[in-house]
Parts: sequence; structure tokens; C-alpha cells
Amino acid sequence: MKNLIQSIFILIAVVMSTTVAQEVIYAQVNGTVRLPKPKNIEDGHYVYWNFREKNGPRLAWYNRFRGYVIQEDLPDEWKNKLTFEADSLVIRNIQQENFGTVVREVKGKVIDTITYKILKINVTLNPPPLLSGESLTLTCDTEATQGQNPQIHWLNPENTKAGNGGTVTESAKNQHNGQWTCVVTINKKKSEAKVSVTVIDLSPAPYSQYTSESSSVTIPCSRPPNISWQKFITKGLKRVQWRFFPKPSSSPEGPQTLMDLGVEELMNWTGPTYRKLTAPNLNNGDLSLINTQTTEEHGGKYECCLTFKNGRNLTRTIRVEVLKINSSGTFISGQQVNLNCSTGYALPPDVRLQWIPPPSSSQQKSNHSSYIIPKVSTGDSGKWKCELWRSTTRLTSTTIILKIESNLSGWMLVTICGAAVIVILTCILVLILHRRRQRKMRHLRHRVCRCKNPKPKGFQRS
Repeated sequence: MKNLIQSIFILIAVVMSTTVAQEVIYAQVNGTVRLPKPKNIEDGHYVYWNFREKNGPRLAWYNRFRGYVIQEDLPDEWKNKLTFEADSLVIRNIQQENFGTVVREVKGKVIDTITYKILKINVTLNPPPLLSGESLTLTCDTEATQGQNPQIHWLNPENTKAGNGGTVTESAKNQHNGQWTCVVTINKKKSEAKVSVTVIDLSPAPYSQYTSESSSVTIPCSRPPNISWQKFITKGLKRVQWRFFPKPSSSPEGPQTLMDLGVEELMNWTGPTYRKLTAPNLNNGDLSLINTQTTEEHGGKYECCLTFKNGRNLTRTIRVEVLKINSSGTFISGQQVNLNCSTGYALPPDVRLQWIPPPSSSQQKSNHSSYIIPKVSTGDSGKWKCELWRSTTRLTSTTIILKIESNLSGWMLVTICGAAVIVILTCILVLILHRRRQRKMRHLRHRVCRCKNPKPKGFQRS
């Protein structure tokens, strides 16, 4: 009985001292796998990493005194792929022949053996690059494992879940550009496979572009910085056009072709020159138009259209809004003056308007499109400015100069001035006559006092 108990304890010790385990690791072609070294390796213990089986081709080994060693006689498919980093054997740039089983074995007082099954993650993408609007399809699956069902999901470039399981099907958009990640989870351990998606599209542009009369305005249409102009041409870019849709109230003619560029021809625009339009950066894929002198008639919708050989188009529509001040009133002191500042369209919630009176005016700033001055005065004369702001950014501004005349007419001013001149001249004439009279009287008295035979004072008899 005593021997039986000892045998049981020895068996338990042997079982406890021997650990055999299996771990599944998923990786994609050209990916990286890390196989860690066991902890607490004692003196005299050796750690071996063998491919396919215990006695298979040895990849590397470790001993506390000798350190990490990569086998020198590796097969060609393993050369320049193995390194040691942070107590782990790292396999880089995995190819098809590197998938399989790696056995990590510890030899010494304790035998610790673990088998790593390196399985492939298959990721497919419909032929890139894609035009915006084309179907984006991503699939991700793995090699089968007996009795284990890994969970698969996709992460888009914004690192949020997308698609349904291992499949993503969406209409390609600009925000789909970037790296997509297939995440495979098994036994709470995650493996990742990455694929880069390129969607050819134009850079996002604001729907409205603001300017004022006699100012220049840039109407944007360009490629994203991460997509070369050559990729547009390789995808089959055929022609680029700019079209203008004026306001119905300003022109009943309908859309106009402003610029036309044949990609296979010389990189040069053809179109009307009277509008003073330029596009200086064609060779860089910047198709933006610059209108050097805007008028009210230039307000409307501008469409940048790229046509490809497969019949698909990429378009950007930008509405140019011209800020203008309309004024009504006689501009006479004491009367009402109405000022109106607008683009002809309703302003979005994040855009505000501001009136700035001249410094000499007693009027206050206003955020309303209409500015009414009930009784205008000569102090309101000067430059009135209307500005458009988005947060702390001034979008554009325009000015008008008010000339406020006094409520007296020109003839009344002439009459008053003439009367004033007559009064002044009359006063001067009276003053001159008065002084001449005084001088004459003084001269007369002087002559009387110098008489040679003055008469005696008092009464005398003759």
C-alpha cells in the first residue's frame, strides 16, 4: 500500500512537471509572429524552437550562459527572417512556406513543451485603386482549425467596426482611404491582418465660398495630398471641365462652360478669357480656379467635373456668394437711410454678419443684414463696412461710403451766404462813413479855434 501511494505521488509529480500545450497564432503573408521564451529558466536548461515537430529542423535555441542563438544552417525559406526581441523569437516577413507548426521545448529538470500552430489570414480586396462610388469589397477568412471557431471583424481607418463579420461591402468614399484591419480573435487572443485601401476622389471642399465685389476668389478643386495626380491618369482620366450655373435672376442663359482640359492633350485650359479666370497649378493636380476680379454676376454655382474612360465622373460643386451692400434713401440729414448687406442667399447657422459704422458716427454695430438709421446726420458720413465671420475667421467684407448732406438746399445756402455778405459789407460801409464824419467834425472844430479876431464872450452893444 505504501509503495502504491509513492507511485501515485511520483506519477502526479511527473505529470505536473511535464506541460504540453497548444496555441493557435494567426498571421498574414508578410506579417510578423512572436514566440515568447518561458519564464524562470534555470541554469542548465535549454530552450529549443523546432519547425513542424520536436525533432524537426531547429530554428533557434537559448541557454542562460550562451544566450540566444539562431541556427546557422537554416533552410533558405527561414534565412533572414528570425531575430530575438524582448525574450521572444520573432519571425518576420512570413511567407507561405513558413506557416505550420513550431514546437518550443524546454529540456532540463522540468520539461515544458508548447506547440504553436501558425495559420494564415486570407485578406482580399477588389482590384485597387477605386474611384469614388465604385463598390468596395473586403473579405477576411482563416484556415480551419479543429474544434475552434475564431471571431472575425473589420476596423476601418477611423478604427471603428465596419461590415458584417469578415466581409465589408460599401460604396467607396474619400473617408475609406487608409489602412483597414481584419481582427481575428480566438481564446481571447487577437491577431491582425492589414490592407491598404486607395479611393480616388477630389479633396473635400466647402459648399459655399464667400467674396465681395472687386475682390479675388479661389474656387477649390484639387486632389488629396496622399493620392498622386498620376493615379488619376492611370485610372483613365479623360477630361476636366469647369461649368458655371448663374443665378436664374441674373442670367437666363443656363450653364456655361468656363474651362475645358483634355488630359491627353497639352496641359492647358481652353475657354472664355473675359472672366479673368486662371488655374496656375495644373501639373500638380490642382484644378482650382482663381477669379481675379469678382462682380455680382459671378455669383452662382461652379462645378468641377472629371470624366473617366469607364464613364464615371467625379464632381465638386461650390457656390460662390458675392457680398454686396444695397442702399436706399436720399442721404439728407434728418431723413431715414436704409442699408442692406447680403449675398442673396440665406446664411448658414455658423456664419454671422456684422456692420461697422465709421468712427465719426454715433451709430452702434449690428448683426442684422438690414441697417436702418431713422434720422441720419452729417456725423454718419464716411466708410460703412459689412463683414462676414465664421467663428473667429473673417470670410470677406465690403464697404460703402455715405455722403450725408445738410438739410439746407444749395440755393438756400447761397442766399444765406449772399445775405451775410451784404450785411457784412453794409456794416463795413456804415463804419467807414461814420469814421469819415467823425474826422470831418474834428477838422471843423480845429479851424474855429484858430480864428485871428475872436469875438468877446457875452452880449455887447453895437
